[in-house]
Amino acid sequence: MKLVNVSVDHRYSVDDIAPTPWSDIERIFADTEIYALTTLLPDGMAHTIPVSGLWSERGFFFTSGPTEQKVQNLLANPRASVHVGSSHFFEGVDIVLRGPVERVSDIETLTWMRDAFVAKYGEFWTFGIGEDAFINHHGWPSWCFLLTPTVGYSFTRAEATAQTKYEFSHP
Repeated sequence: MKLVNVSVDHRYSVDDIAPTPWSDIERIFADTEIYALTTLLPDGMAHTIPVSGLWSERGFFFTSGPTEQKVQNLLANPRASVHVGSSHFFEGVDIVLRGPVERVSDIETLTWMRDAFVAKYGEFWTFGIGEDAFINHHGWPSWCFLLTPTVGYSFTRAEATAQTKYEFSHP
């Protein structure tokens, strides 16, 4: 994933404001513990649920049981968006990233994810690794996914508001 364009939407920003630096957005995204993931139901309606996740230079990683609604949605339409933000009107930043989602099943990435989840969330997130998925303490599989952003937006909320758009290319 390579950042190829950053621009301010002046319709929703104060005059002469600089774009919010991508490095700031990555830090906020990496430090967040609960994300809102949106997939599409078969009828086209949005299905938004809270998830835990990880940010890396590859994108946003998350997990889900194979029978959960979000997985069924992704099997039919492998695109999603993920949102983090402030619950205060005049402070903070909201971030939305959207792009294709793929299942991750290689042992190297699963091992990295397992270790990164424990480092971020603590021992609660200790999983075993099966042939192509995490295995929880009940022996049930948890599939792993990667959302690779094609576009992102940040919305700063303060006296100096800005809406910044980030566009990405992929090899």
